[in-house]
Amino acid sequence: MQKKVFSYSRIQGFSHKEIAEMLSISTKTVETHITRAVKFLRKSVLNLLW
Repeated sequence: MQKKVFSYSRIQGFSHKEIAEMLSISTKTVETHITRAVKFLRKSVLNLLW
């Protein structure tokens, strides 16, 4: 779900409200998924660099 939400937000440009409506989840849940996805990506990139 995080990947889908992140893609909708960052790649396809949907707002948090639009994503929440499409997936029948709250906007807070959308924000949580995006935050977790960004943390995962940041950690993955740092691991590649070190």
